Amino acid sequence: MASSSSSHKQNQEFSAFSAKRRVVYESSSLFDVFINHRGPDVKQTLAIQLYNSLEQLGIRAFLDSQEKQLGDSFPSTIETAIRSALVHVAIFSKGYADSPWCLAELVLILESQAKIIPVFYGVNPSDLRIIKKGVYAEAFIKYEEKGRYLEKLNEWKEALQSLSLIAGEEFHSDWDCQKIVTAVQKEVQRKTHPHVAEYPVGLNNLVKDLERRCLQELVQDFENQCGLKKRKDKVKVVGIFGMGGSGFGQRVV
Repeated sequence: MASSSSSHKQNQEFSAFSAKRRVVYESSSLFDVFINHRGPDVKQTLAIQLYNSLEQLGIRAFLDSQEKQLGDSFPSTIETAIRSALVHVAIFSKGYADSPWCLAELVLILESQAKIIPVFYGVNPSDLRIIKKGVYAEAFIKYEEKGRYLEKLNEWKEALQSLSLIAGEEFHSDWDCQKIVTAVQKEVQRKTHPHVAEYPVGLNNLVKDLERRCLQELVQDFENQCGLKKRKDKVKVVGIFGMGGSGFGQRVV
């Protein structure tokens, strides 16, 4: 009974996630990158390595296991992350199509019209393009035999076929994980920028201190070049002029 109840709840959550996917969010970007993947295949290897490498660069990545918060409606959290991401990384592993969540996310990713970086991990682009003959054929046959998600199957197939036409990285060994991370990391960096706090604090004093030290060094250099260091008539005023918006304008010391 517990297992049946859990399965029923999961199906309800999935249906709610799919039904409201056309909602458009007007909030600012919450994440730079969304990592679409099937957990049992790559979460503890490629996905987590990619997530960590992006976070170290100051790029805000969404990986479901890292972003769960108590009290959150998880389907809503995923949808918001997808809608807000600037770049999506879709990792196509051999078991990818076994997950209706992965496929539903993929449809939402395409609808977002944001940049997509496909990673073909142990599969070929042709496996996505020709479903009946590829590694995903069995997954779709099972959906049809069990009568599950029948109204979604064509949409999912079209999403996979669309991604097969986008240039991506192809790898076929666990030893390639770091190569994948490096390749994707470079592409993500081209499309995003390191995250800076929306309301940075504590910077004004640091900026003023930096300006003061820079001006002191300029005065010292000027005095040394003019041979004024040993004379009594030291420089009293230094004016620094710059273009509008340079942060200097006119400064007198």
